[in-house]
Amino acid sequence: MTVALASPPTPPGSLTSPAPPRDVLHYLDELRRWRDDLRSALDALDRRTQVASTADAFTADLTLALSLSESIGRRTDELITTWDSGRVGDKELAHLAQLMWGRLPDALGNPSAFSLSEATTLAAALEARLAARLDADTIAGSGAADRIAPLRETLVRCHDLATTLERRVDEANALADQLETALASDGKTLAAEFGRIADAAELLERDLIKETALRASVSRDAATLGDRIAQLTTTAAAVRVTAQRCREKIADPPRLGVPDVAALGPVPPVPDGADVPGSWTAARAALDAYQARLQQAAAALAEAGRRFAAPLAERAELRGLAQAYRAKAASAGLIEDPELDAQFTAARAELWRAPCDIAAARGLVETYGHAVQVAVGAIPATEPQVETP
Repeated sequence: MTVALASPPTPPGSLTSPAPPRDVLHYLDELRRWRDDLRSALDALDRRTQVASTADAFTADLTLALSLSESIGRRTDELITTWDSGRVGDKELAHLAQLMWGRLPDALGNPSAFSLSEATTLAAALEARLAARLDADTIAGSGAADRIAPLRETLVRCHDLATTLERRVDEANALADQLETALASDGKTLAAEFGRIADAAELLERDLIKETALRASVSRDAATLGDRIAQLTTTAAAVRVTAQRCREKIADPPRLGVPDVAALGPVPPVPDGADVPGSWTAARAALDAYQARLQQAAAALAEAGRRFAAPLAERAELRGLAQAYRAKAASAGLIEDPELDAQFTAARAELWRAPCDIAAARGLVETYGHAVQVAVGAIPATEPQVETP
């Protein structure tokens, strides 16, 4: 059943007696609302007509009602334009009276047989008659008319998804057949069957969408993990080079191994061929477990890289610091100072030796730096701290 359209408003005044502005404003407000309600009502009736069991029987009335609605809409817009937000004088009020009481133009612009008041009355009558006739129609009156087209679209999507996934195709086809059977039944049966079919279609589409998303995520993550393994393999090779260099150049290097990325094995495969129920869920679980192990390996690899690189970086920093103190002593004319030269030589010997004792080298550089700072007068002889030159 549809909600009844209200009666159209009656224009104020007459063709020869223009209405006062206040009455015109009130009429235009009501006419605009009624025109919009008419359009909505006819749109709903049009949708119901398209699925009616005898759609052709409603064509003539619906076509006339839609034509009248268009004419009423154009005349309403013309009235609003002429009203110009109330900026009207006697001339404009007289023109408004002509628009309200004169004949509406037809599609070619010639005067039609209806005035605005007559057109609205006829359109309202046609709408009421169409609604009553459609209420009596088997399909259109079932209450499911506006939902049939969306349901058919849902069933088409279900069929396409099921075909792509190669599963539950028979279920999608069965629901489509059940809908067509229900549409050929009486209104009471259709109303009962429609809800069941719609609920089943909604659940099926939801499941198929979830399955599609699952497969997409498995395929995407498998490819991503493959790329990640390739990156970690390259990183591991670089860390092994750093570790070997650290063991050769640094005394007492970190005692830890470099994780073997190959030990993770290949990325779990993506299911292929005929679908086996649960295969994609199992693939998802396998990928998640593999990704967790990969993340642990990546973290261990990053830690190994940091631990092996740290002493090499400190050795390079100490070498630079010793050279800077040497340059500072030279600029002060102390390059040949025996004590300073001996301290620099000791620090240099440790820093450029392999393997280098970082702790010893650090102490030698601190001692040499302090001596240079004292010698150039940057700090007092008793100053315990060493400043960077």
